[in-house]
Amino acid sequence: MKKIVIFILIILISFSLKIKLTAYGSLYLPTRAGKGMPGTYQLKATVPSFYQRSGVKAMLYIPYFKAKRAGKSPLIIYFHGTTRNPYAFMRPWTMKHFAFLNQFTLLSVQNIWGLDTRNRDTARAVMDSMDAAVQITKKLIKLNLVSPNLVFSIGFSSGGFAALCSAIYRPDIFRGFASIKGNFYKDVAEIVLKQGKNVRQSLGLRNTRTVKNLSGFIALGGVRDSSRVRRQTSKAFLYLNRLNVKYMFKKYNNEGHYISRANFYGFWNMVRKIMNNKQPRYYNNEDETQRRNAEAVRQYKPYNYRR
Repeated sequence: MKKIVIFILIILISFSLKIKLTAYGSLYLPTRAGKGMPGTYQLKATVPSFYQRSGVKAMLYIPYFKAKRAGKSPLIIYFHGTTRNPYAFMRPWTMKHFAFLNQFTLLSVQNIWGLDTRNRDTARAVMDSMDAAVQITKKLIKLNLVSPNLVFSIGFSSGGFAALCSAIYRPDIFRGFASIKGNFYKDVAEIVLKQGKNVRQSLGLRNTRTVKNLSGFIALGGVRDSSRVRRQTSKAFLYLNRLNVKYMFKKYNNEGHYISRANFYGFWNMVRKIMNNKQPRYYNNEDETQRRNAEAVRQYKPYNYRR
């Protein structure tokens, strides 16, 4: 009988060690991730949510050679597009590849709005993902795993809107954003902006970065891109100009509705300049930006689009 009890205890102990987690308040972070050890980890942040009462999940990817750059690594937070797969946040293969090549830490967060195909409450769904990203980011900074001055958000399609909202929601945390062929809804952005101001005031954050200190990158495809995104991009320009947000805009005439290597490196070039304390060249006027990129566009063969 004693042998059976001992055997059961051994199994339970080994199982508990295997799934050992370190709890940081409402955030659960794997022990190895908390020590900055390379690997892919699944996290969960518990936030009051109309959709995800049990919490918002995320994937943290620390490349192998990042362990020697503790506290200096930039953090790129990625929001996926609209999907019915609740585990899409675990499969940003392209972004993981870019993280490995360019030596940055990647945090892929569930886009709750992108998972809600009925769009019951867009603002609340977007803020759920943002709150989770902020909680995890704060803990990574506290553990000296990433640089507090090099936190950026990037997203594709509906995730692009979530990335933009994240930056205007907490500009004290985010240094910049990238909306890759993303949606834009002014009414939701206004709610997020107002809520962000209330949060920062409640935390007593007064002498911190504001939306005027943000750096943005907006990418748009050509005729093969989503017609809704092409219409909404001009509205995003007007809104960002009103907030005095500095941003870069690039149009990829031969691309459809997907995130490409060129899209990412357009954003990454901006990040690298900020990392090197250089001022990116911002173009707030769409026509001026297209004119400056005309030569680069001409080198590609025009796409014969058939309706």
